[in-house]
Amino acid sequence: MQIMPTNELNRLYIPLFPGGEYLHKLEDYFIKNNYSVKYIQHENINTRWETRNIDEKKVIEEHHNHSPESPLEYYLDKYEIRSPKKFIFPEMVLRGSYNQFPLDRNKKVNYSPYIKKLHKYLSFFDSLFDSGRGGIPVQYQGGTILRRSLRTISNYYGFTNAWIGFSPIPNQVAIYDSEHVNWEFNNNSTDASKDVANKFLDDYLNNRISFSTYNGAPDPNLFDDLLQKGHRLLQQDAKQLLMSHVNSKRKNMLQKLKAIVNSQLYLTKKGSNSVIDKKNYVYFPIQYFRESRTTIRGDYYYDYRWIIEYISRNLPHNYDLVVKNHPNHLGEMRRDVIKNMANYAHLIHPSIDTKRAVEGSSGVITINNTVGFESLLLGKPVITLGDSFYDNFRSVNAIRNISSINDQIFDLVCDNGMNKKQIIEMISIIVSSGYTGVWGDTSEENLEDLATSILDYIES
Repeated sequence: MQIMPTNELNRLYIPLFPGGEYLHKLEDYFIKNNYSVKYIQHENINTRWETRNIDEKKVIEEHHNHSPESPLEYYLDKYEIRSPKKFIFPEMVLRGSYNQFPLDRNKKVNYSPYIKKLHKYLSFFDSLFDSGRGGIPVQYQGGTILRRSLRTISNYYGFTNAWIGFSPIPNQVAIYDSEHVNWEFNNNSTDASKDVANKFLDDYLNNRISFSTYNGAPDPNLFDDLLQKGHRLLQQDAKQLLMSHVNSKRKNMLQKLKAIVNSQLYLTKKGSNSVIDKKNYVYFPIQYFRESRTTIRGDYYYDYRWIIEYISRNLPHNYDLVVKNHPNHLGEMRRDVIKNMANYAHLIHPSIDTKRAVEGSSGVITINNTVGFESLLLGKPVITLGDSFYDNFRSVNAIRNISSINDQIFDLVCDNGMNKKQIIEMISIIVSSGYTGVWGDTSEENLEDLATSILDYIES
């Protein structure tokens, strides 16, 4: 979404989830602070339910049917978009239109529909901002063409961007100026933030905090959830509904069966524990390929088969590479992909606890997974290959030249990691640099906290 003082027209990006009800409530706090709000419909679909409490005059949807006013080359040059294919790549992956290497056999990639969408959106937002109707985008993290176009053009015209993203601290979000998690850390931790840090670390070490699910976007409350599902049911005929249900059940069943069959390609639990107990290994956790942290902030490693092979032949003498698959890949990943990775690394059993795998390692290499942050909490050194929020902390080596990884891995296994005092200091800095509020929580207290945080960020 976009907000600006009321003397200008402003834009608000509306995600399909958690819906217009939540955003409508959030809007009230902006209006109270002399900001106006406009909503930008994200997809050209029926969102009547999501926007049922929003004034139709505040919803912008013309960009879906907009006819570009200039050739695409004009906008690419103006906004310094060197490769439109790279720009649209995250959405293509999200929609399943790009080769999903762990799942698909090679197929012809058709960029054309997404290039046309990019052309349309660049032209629309260019005209909007160029005519003096710009504003500040406030949007949830993601890599869709609309989000990226809005950010690119608003940035060109000098507007602040408030990009809401992940914070590992419960009841906090990070807010930064772009999709590359440029989180500005406040290095002046306080006694209060250190108290929170101590509790956070204690909770994590005692398994009271898990990063397996994102804590920044909770499910809607039960009443809203039932209403939304009921509305969608009414919009479908019985045959469509039945087929959708059957296909979903069939897909889930096949994935579970495939996961059971594929589990034979991994080390057994006993074999996995034996590898972990021997120590002297570097741990590489596979991350989900559809996430923007991969498709935007680590797109060079989208097909990570090559990096697993490359890391394996750059390890110090007597060190092994241990790899664990991502839970979302189980039942989806092709057998030949799993077998290929097993040629270069120990593929531990999917049921092995990530924390145990990290604790037994000499260090962790990750694209930019939250497992990297967990490793720091456990006192393990980390190499990151893509942009991550923890890049600049002690015992983290953010590699931007992959040819140097040989030396970097050697340094990794020689690094003893952070001690508890340093870990607490790191967490304390994150606490003091985060913003109160959770995107998606519709409680009045949270709405006020989140709106205040967003405005504090913009006005600072």
